[in-house]
Amino acid sequence: MGDSVSQPGWVRRAPDVPYARLSAKIAILANAPAPAQPAGAL
Repeated sequence: MGDSVSQPGWVRRAPDVPYARLSAKIAILANAPAPAQPAGAL
């Protein structure tokens, strides 16, 4: 039962990591010139 209690918190925190990485990537892409953006970046 201990695992299922701590799981929700981990699952809730998990999305924060990819979102933070995506926002950082988007910020870098936004600052980069359009031609320099690879088609598969996003």
